Amino acid sequence: MDPLVSWLSVDSGDTVPHRDGSRFDFHCGVHKAVRAMMADALLAVGRMDASDPAEVGQVCQRISLLMDLCTAHTLRKRRLLHAAIEARAPGTSDLAARGCRHQAREFAGLRAMAQTLRGSPQSLRTAAAARLYRGLALLVAENFQRMHLEESAYNVVLWSNYSDEELAGLHGELMASVALDEAYALHWLLPCMNPAERLFLLSRMEAGARGDAFENTLSVARARLAPGEWRKLACGLGLIDETGGGVPRKGAWDDAGVMPIRDARVLEALRAIHQHPARAWTVASLARLCHLSRTAFTMRFRRQTLLPPMTYLANWRVELAARMLREERLSLDEVAERVGYSSGAILARAYKRILGAAPRIHLIGSGGGQPGGS
Repeated sequence: MDPLVSWLSVDSGDTVPHRDGSRFDFHCGVHKAVRAMMADALLAVGRMDASDPAEVGQVCQRISLLMDLCTAHTLRKRRLLHAAIEARAPGTSDLAARGCRHQAREFAGLRAMAQTLRGSPQSLRTAAAARLYRGLALLVAENFQRMHLEESAYNVVLWSNYSDEELAGLHGELMASVALDEAYALHWLLPCMNPAERLFLLSRMEAGARGDAFENTLSVARARLAPGEWRKLACGLGLIDETGGGVPRKGAWDDAGVMPIRDARVLEALRAIHQHPARAWTVASLARLCHLSRTAFTMRFRRQTLLPPMTYLANWRVELAARMLREERLSLDEVAERVGYSSGAILARAYKRILGAAPRIHLIGSGGGQPGGS
């Protein structure tokens, strides 16, 4: 058993102070995403057709990706969080470090089980799939218990040694690292958060020195959140003028799906992109449409959307592609043609770059009650 789970099991967490939300909870948002990823992966393994080699390969790839993400998160916690605890309360992080090492071994074991299943002959695949399912179920159960204990009893150590502002700073550093290294984790993290948690995360990134992390996270949020969720986040960040600002609109979005923009020329470009995503747009062609020079257009576009024009275009195309793959069951090549890519392979590369995983993995993840999506 995980040593941290064993040690902390003496306290159910019912008497831990500040469970009323009055203190900053370092773990909450990330743990929501981890719980969702683990539960959805368990469902995917449970409903997998072990006689279909392609499906087995896709699910095993997904399990390996999940184990890689969990391992990276564990190492990141050791480097940032546990080091910070050790600096204020020497010796208190030893048990947590042992727990992280235990988790790393468990993650490696599940990854090996997935590889074994993938390489098994047909006659042994059903049994190997059952072993993977049971092993993953045990890992999920233990990690759910561990996360509960970290959110309750272990938080006491943090609250006793750090102010909320200091904890928020550590949390921002952790999230910036995730945003830059693991876009697929953001694919789960942002839809699992509540509006206040999302706004806090993006606000801290925007105010900090990690502008690249903010842009990466904002791109994923635009692609993954439902329109109402995105509107709340955009309003909170000041990307949408809630008072109207002289911009005519119906509700939060206009008929082209474009968020309200103060600059009429930029709005013209955005509507063109949204209405005709398959056109071979360039910065020059969009600038001509707006009767601006390339430099002036790029500056004004970025000021309004926080993204360069071609980045916005790529994000919109991938968002449309994800929606078509989920809802219309088209082939990748068919979707690529509709959204402006010359082949499914090129679309797949853009998809992975922006959303952090191949289209097929996201299709598997869209089932089983996956939150979010637009």
